[in-house]
Amino acid sequence: MVGSAPLDPNTVEAQVPQTQYPHIQTEYRAQIYIGTPPKLFNILLDTGSYDLWVFGRGCDCGAIQHSYHVNASSTGEDLNVRAPSVTYADGSKYTGFRVKDTVRMGPLAVSAFQFTQVETFSSPWNPDNSSDADGIMGMGFHPTGLVSLCNLFHL
Repeated sequence: MVGSAPLDPNTVEAQVPQTQYPHIQTEYRAQIYIGTPPKLFNILLDTGSYDLWVFGRGCDCGAIQHSYHVNASSTGEDLNVRAPSVTYADGSKYTGFRVKDTVRMGPLAVSAFQFTQVETFSSPWNPDNSSDADGIMGMGFHPTGLVSLCNLFHL
């Protein structure tokens, strides 16, 4: 146990207390800015996905705080390409279009960065109004290694 007598170096096992808190999720978040002029977005950081996506204006996705529209940014460009289909472990999925714009995170600014402007989400986002997240930034690698879908952490 933590705080007990020193461990015997000949013992392989150690007891570490663990507590599971039902109804509590751990979320890692970041603030980014997208577009010109820069618009603030609160983003969930996700180690299990690879794409950056934010809710698009007009998305009937539940209670969202901020939305992005490519035409509202002087540096935004619609790529006229549907986003790849992504399904999360909980079964939720989204549809949208690929766009590119300037994305800023801390001192890092990447121009013409490609991401997804979400138009639909399969289940209500934030049904109890407890989250202020505007999208997800995947931190993982794309499963096929496509360079066109790299994320900010791979630049």
